Amino acid sequence: METELSTFGVVGDGIADDAPALQRALDETSGTFTFPPGAYRLGHGLKVRLDQRGQTHLRGSGARLLNESTDPALHVVGTHQGSASPAELTAEVAASELMPTVCDLEIVGTQSGDGIRLEHTYKAVVSRVAVRDCRHGLHIPNHNRNVIIADCHVYHNYGVGVFLDDVNLHQINIHGCHISYNYGGGIKILQGNVRNVQIVGNDIEYNRNPDDDAQPTGDVWFVAGPIGIREGAICGNTIQGVPTADGANVRLEGLGPDNWLKVGLLTVSGNLITSQRFNILCRYARGIALGDNLHISGHERNIHIEDCEQVSIAGAILDNNPDYQPTAPGGIELQRVHGCTVTGVVAENCRDALRAHDCTGLCITGCCFRNTRGEAVSLLNCTDVAVTGCVFPDTAGTMTQSFKHSACERVRTAGNVI
Repeated sequence: METELSTFGVVGDGIADDAPALQRALDETSGTFTFPPGAYRLGHGLKVRLDQRGQTHLRGSGARLLNESTDPALHVVGTHQGSASPAELTAEVAASELMPTVCDLEIVGTQSGDGIRLEHTYKAVVSRVAVRDCRHGLHIPNHNRNVIIADCHVYHNYGVGVFLDDVNLHQINIHGCHISYNYGGGIKILQGNVRNVQIVGNDIEYNRNPDDDAQPTGDVWFVAGPIGIREGAICGNTIQGVPTADGANVRLEGLGPDNWLKVGLLTVSGNLITSQRFNILCRYARGIALGDNLHISGHERNIHIEDCEQVSIAGAILDNNPDYQPTAPGGIELQRVHGCTVTGVVAENCRDALRAHDCTGLCITGCCFRNTRGEAVSLLNCTDVAVTGCVFPDTAGTMTQSFKHSACERVRTAGNVI
């Protein structure tokens, strides 16, 4: 049953503080809640208690929430404590809290409060929502299961666009969204217990603080805690930015140099990745598959991997966009990587196309290192290495050396064209 907001004293003129009346309407009704066209100024955030309201769909029709508080504009709170297993779905959650939905709304903040916060929800859906000028756009802490974020615009927020903040969450799908110009990162997972992350078909760009280029940032950024972030795919996205001092388009960081098991079992494939200091930066991870990505203008390195195990780099193209100011791509750098294949890479006009230091179990095969501005493949203090079936064309006369290795053991080369 839909709610007639005017009966609760809601004005919707963008001037009156509608928060008390809207909260009363949420508390005293159930089911679908529709915001008619209008601007609703919020002196405090709205709390949506799913155990009280029942199965809740919040939707707008040309409605804008103007959040002037430090609270989330919409704080959706359930009671689900378990996993996604049917055995752990309680009768109470199944009856009254299943699939809370927020759709067709615009939320505008004043830097301090989040746009939407989800806690203890089961199968929440956020769709066709625009969030801007908030702290975090979509904030997901604590405990949630099976979240879908689809077809949203998360734009110019002062924290993170989509922030999984020390959350226990398995199964989240983020697709078809524009996530851009967020100061603290585009999509960020910070610690928590996170499994099954699907980030597919989004445009994720320019997520940094323009007033502080020294601040670390990432368009897609995973930072593991003691439990871990594992099992996921980052596929078919456009991920781009501008170079910052410690920035990466895709940034994967494990717990530390003594534990490489807390970020991993991840695939990054089929993306266009461009223009940060690093296109992909990976530290302290295990089980990373980088496949068929197009890397443009990695200003220091297109791919930088250090202190990792079990890494596959396949089908990558490293190049530059001739429409922009020419910048030689940074190439690939591997440091203390153990168990790594580099296959089918086409590197054009890079500075030192592939450098590997202190690596073991490295297989480089079927690659084309063309017109490198320096050394095409350089190995230092590496063990158990094969370089086979690669070509090193130099039509520009910029390559100083095609293949170099020093202080290495058990290096095999075969079938290369040098």
